[in-house]
Formats: sequence, C-alpha cells, structure tokens
Amino acid sequence: MSEIERKVAEIFEEMNLSGEAMERRLSLVELTKEERRLLAGNKERLLELIDGLTGEFIERLYALKNEEGGSLSRDQLTGLQKRARGYFESLLDGNYDDAYARTRLEIGVVHQAAQVTQTTYLGAYSWLLSVVLERLGALEDASVTDPHAVMRVFTKAVLFDLGLVLEAFTHADHQALEHMALHDFLTDLPNSNLLRDELEGRIEALSRGGGLNVLFIGIDRFKAVNETLGHSTGDEILREVARRLMKAIEPEDFISRLGGDIFVIVASRSQESSQTSELVDKVGRTLERRFDMDGFAVDVTATIGVAFAREKTVDAATLMRQAEMALYHAKSRQIPATVFDADMKRYSVTQLSIGSDLKRAMAGDELVLFYQPKVDVKDGKAIGAEALIRWIHPIRGFMPPGMFMPLAEQTVLIHKVTDWVLTSAIDQAARWQEAGQELTVSVNLAAANLHNLRLPDRVDELLRRYGLEPGKLMLEITESGLMADPPRALETVRRFRELGVKTSIDDFGTGYSSLEYLKSLPVDEIKVDRVFIFGMSSDERDERIVKATIGLGHSLGLFVVAEGVEDQESWDKLKTLGCDTAQGYFFARPMPAQDLESWLKQRS
Repeated sequence: MSEIERKVAEIFEEMNLSGEAMERRLSLVELTKEERRLLAGNKERLLELIDGLTGEFIERLYALKNEEGGSLSRDQLTGLQKRARGYFESLLDGNYDDAYARTRLEIGVVHQAAQVTQTTYLGAYSWLLSVVLERLGALEDASVTDPHAVMRVFTKAVLFDLGLVLEAFTHADHQALEHMALHDFLTDLPNSNLLRDELEGRIEALSRGGGLNVLFIGIDRFKAVNETLGHSTGDEILREVARRLMKAIEPEDFISRLGGDIFVIVASRSQESSQTSELVDKVGRTLERRFDMDGFAVDVTATIGVAFAREKTVDAATLMRQAEMALYHAKSRQIPATVFDADMKRYSVTQLSIGSDLKRAMAGDELVLFYQPKVDVKDGKAIGAEALIRWIHPIRGFMPPGMFMPLAEQTVLIHKVTDWVLTSAIDQAARWQEAGQELTVSVNLAAANLHNLRLPDRVDELLRRYGLEPGKLMLEITESGLMADPPRALETVRRFRELGVKTSIDDFGTGYSSLEYLKSLPVDEIKVDRVFIFGMSSDERDERIVKATIGLGHSLGLFVVAEGVEDQESWDKLKTLGCDTAQGYFFARPMPAQDLESWLKQRS
C-alpha cells in the first residue's frame, strides 16, 4: 500500500464514509436524486462548457505552487487537462458512492502533498463556478434542460465535491496540530509529552540485566549566547545541537528537547557503567566541534547529568528528576558530567529550603554585613574594609556565605542579594564618611552582576541617595567573571570608572585572563589570592609568584592587595616585596560595623 493509499484509507475510516454516510452528506447540501438525474442528463453539454475552461482552471489551481508565476509547461498542462476531464465526468454522473469518495479523498491528499493550499483550491473553484454559471445563463438554445435548475444543481454538486476533497486538508491539519502538540517547534524533536510516554514504556519493558540511561544535557552559558549574538543565532545553535545529537545516538535511542537549552536522551543499555560512559563521552565530543554561524565560529560546551534505572520500581517522573538533579549538581561544581546518587537528593532538598528562606531573609533582619579591614603595608594604617555578607538563620544559626551564595549565583536571587549588599555597604560607608573615617568599602560582584548593564545606573543611584563619594566604593570582580563575557564585562567596568567608582580583580592568579586583556581593563587594583600568600613562607615558588604579581601590578599602574595574611612572617615578606595593601586574620577577622569602629579606635 502506497503512502497516498494509506492516508486515504485512514481518512475514509475516520469519516466512516459508507453508502449511508454519503447519503447524509448529500442531504446536507440538499442534493436530491432527481437533481442528480438532471445533472447526468445534461452531462455532455456541461462538459463542453467546462472543457474550454480547464486550462485556466488548472493554472489557477497551481498558481501559488508554481515558482514561475503560475505558468505550467505544455506537457504538464496537457496531462492535467486529461485528468480534469475524467474528474468532471465523474462529478456530473451523479453516482456519489464510497468508491467516488475514495477517489475524491485521493485527489485531496495529492494536492495537499503538492502544497496546493485550501485558499488556492477554493479560489479556483469559485472562478470555475462563476464562469460556468454565467455561460449557462447566457444559453439561448435548448441544449440544456432548464438552465437555471442545472445552475443550482451544479453549484450543489461542486460544493459537495469540495467538501470531500477538503477533508484531506482537514485531516492533514489535524495531524499537523497533533504533531505540534507532541514536538518542539524549533528543533522538531519530541517534547516532554512524548518523552514521558517513551520513558514509561521503556521502564515497563526493563528486563534482567538490562538498564535505562536518561541524560539531561544543558548547554553552558547559553543565556550569554542569546544576549551577545541574538536570539536568531541562539535558535540556529539549538537546531544544530539537535542535528548533532541525532547523529550521536543509536537508531533505537530517543531524543527530546524540553525547552530552553535542555536536551534529553533516553537510551536502553546493559547495566555495565562503561556503556554509559561511552554514551556520555560521545555526546560531549559531538558538541566540542566549533559551530560555524554565518562566517564566525562559536564554541559550545555542555554539562550532562545522568540517571540510571535497573528495575521497574522507578517511574518516569522520578528518573527525569534524578537526571535533572545530576545536571545541576555538575553545573554547580563546574564538571562536565555526573551520575545521580542519593546524596544529591538530600543536597537538593536542603538547597531548595535555603533558597526559599533567603527570599524571606532579605525582607527581614536576618542578613548582616561583616567588615574585614584592609591595611597599608608600609605603616599598618587601616585604609579600607571589605563587606562580607552573613546570615543569622532563625533555625540553622550563623551561616557563612559559602552555604548560600553558590545557590544565589545559580538563580536570579544573586541580583537581589547583591542589591541588598550594595545598599547596606554604601549606607554604612556614608556614615563613616560623615564621621570622618577615611575608609574605602569593597563589595564583591558575581559574574552575573558584572554582565548586568543596568548595574552601573543602580550604583550611581545609591551613591547619590546616601551621599557617598564614588572613590570610596571599591567593586571586586573575579577573573572568571570577567572572561565569561569579556565585551560586556569591559563595558560595565568602564561605566564604573566613569562614575568614579574603583574596581579590583579578586583572586588574581587563579583565573585564566590574558595579560593582553588585563592591560585594557580600567581597574584600580588586583588582589593576590590567599593560596599564594599562605604558601609563601614554606614554598619558594609561591613567593616568586607573589613577587611577580606585585611587579606586574605596579607595571600596569595598579595597587596590589594580599589576601589571607595570617602571620608576622608573611607580613614581613610582603613589606620586602613592596606590596601595597594587606588583609587577613593577622590583623583582624571580619566583624560587624560597630566592632570595626572600636577596632579602628584601638588601632589608632
């Protein structure tokens, strides 16, 4: 059975076009048996009228399909005219049985496949009806019995016939709608509805020794791609990812797009972990090749979370949730892939609770800022303080930032938390300024903050509101944050410079920024990471790194800050090496603002 025959049989069965059903359809257009006999009795004369119109009729029918403005070749036109005569002969016979219905459905399927639209179809028939009826009305001989009655019956027959032909179009539309409901519109991959059905079926089919892998694949930094290159380029990258993943999987595997940058692969494999690793490696490799986007290359990486089912006790929803947890666990630790285990679930529940509590904490009095002083290496005088967030949780108690800031940085919460810190720190710095304390207050920014082009306007608004001199605010940014989107980061840092706000590169030496890029950044200082300061006393290589970093900073006209100074020996070495500023437990631990004020008095 051909594809056309299969579709005709499918539509015929759906419509149940028995002889009785055909009679019901005829009654809807009030086409009686007497009228059908009248039509058949005038068949030859009507065919004469129609034959002279079939050429233009066919031209009109195929006009929107043909690329040459609706002009068909002579051979095409001749062939279609022959078919048209047979078509109109059967229309005028008046024998509308189930065989006739199948023929009309086949015509509709063929035209729909040839991309003749319903609008074109109706337009061509409207033109044919109008011309035939005009010619019937102009007849002055007796070649047609009761021309007005024939006009009326011919119109009914054509409308009845059109209804059958267009059922094929309606069926195709229904199929298209069903396809759209089950597939992603951008990549045409199955969506979550089909994914869930597929998973349930494969879980039910699990047998001894078999296994089921579910891979959640997330494209890294895809939001930055959309914002930098535009959504049209982002969409094309997603389509290319879909094409590559389709080639990477086996024919029996299943792939779906859940939306955004998340793709899912379902693969039945044995319980050997090596097969899972091979699949993960293959997916990773297929996305490593550069994406060529209209003349420029884009590097795309992905993070993969894996869940594995060995028996029928797990359901589809649980398996998907486990793979998703594994994906975000891998993202939070910046590793390419990981497999779900029970500890991730406990971690996820705890993090979810913390995230919910953090929203409440910002509205209440649970968040506080501690300040760690920064001192001048030459004379030990306090010249600034770094603002560090702390959370006094009503149940968990004192919580350092490491327990909640990573979660905030993975969500939009980071922008709200940063705004709270900036507001509180600038308010406090303005109080110190009014009291005559010459302190620069430092605030840490996350990568997401640095890529928010509205942040400089917000900082300007806060400085004006509290009356703080811009030069008394230092914004600390990391190398990794700078390099995630260098053009946008550079724009943000330049706008801070225009405001008169100072900027500092935190954890210098642990990132991957290039010296070429660093020399163009309008920053004021670099902070040598504590890992080098801590090892400086026992490892000569660390001391050389610190010395080189200080020399580099000074050659670029930057102040250099040493973090994590914890003993007299480190302090003395930094003096010898010519470091400008230092902070660490050797001087003071982070403390509330009031305690810092007392510390400053004692220090003086």
